[in-house]
Amino acid sequence: MEHPGDVERREVLLDEWVRTRREIARLEARAAGLAAERMRLLDEDVAEEPLHRDAIYRSMVAEYSAAGRVAKGSIEHWFHEAVIIVEELPAVREAFEDGRISAAHAREIARAAEPVREAIRAGQADAAILDLYQAAALVVAENDTPLRTRAHVTQVAGALAPQTVRERHKRAHAERRVTVKSVGDGLALLSAVLPEYLAVAIHDRLTQMARATDRTVDVDAILNALFRDENVPEFDVEPEPSIEPESAMGEGAEAGPEAGDASVDGDAAAT
Repeated sequence: MEHPGDVERREVLLDEWVRTRREIARLEARAAGLAAERMRLLDEDVAEEPLHRDAIYRSMVAEYSAAGRVAKGSIEHWFHEAVIIVEELPAVREAFEDGRISAAHAREIARAAEPVREAIRAGQADAAILDLYQAAALVVAENDTPLRTRAHVTQVAGALAPQTVRERHKRAHAERRVTVKSVGDGLALLSAVLPEYLAVAIHDRLTQMARATDRTVDVDAILNALFRDENVPEFDVEPEPSIEPESAMGEGAEAGPEAGDASVDGDAAAT
């Protein structure tokens, strides 16, 4: 039999947990403010030594990466996002500092805001739409998970700046590529940048086929079956005659619109 004291204890623990999470968010907001301030100092340092901008930036990133035991890539992203949150998204910053949204929510909102910010910089939209974007983003962010917030703010940004989103899609289409990198022992890492729905479909198909067998997976058989399926677009390969097979198989070999050894038509990736 459950005692009344047990129920009260659970409620107390839940309330304390919520308060702790809000306090963590406030501290994360403070850290974002410090990161934005450091970026302002970086700009001052670069103004004094413009020829050493890259070295100054790399030094700052390395310093914070080592001090915080955080990967350099993560530090770079956080500096960029902190500046956007602190300097361009005042409503989001206020909710963040108040603990109403977490650092994960704030990052998703800052990342998805890029099409709106780009439209404003290009003069394609009024600066006031950034306020609309923030208001729409916080409606979900204050009441739902970061993942659902991401889906919501992506749609909001697309609705507010559709032309910019289309332009970004065109640029992304031109940047699709396939790369091959040797990892030793006769193995190689194959990476493909292609439309997300195709990547997810390929991953799902391979996963299902791997789980369906109780023996060692025959990768060649899986790939052959995968790309013979009429529901999956085939890869249209057009190798350049000037490229020797040996050079195409070297470490770091790359294929894509810029490399010139493969082409992509429509929404099908090229390998």
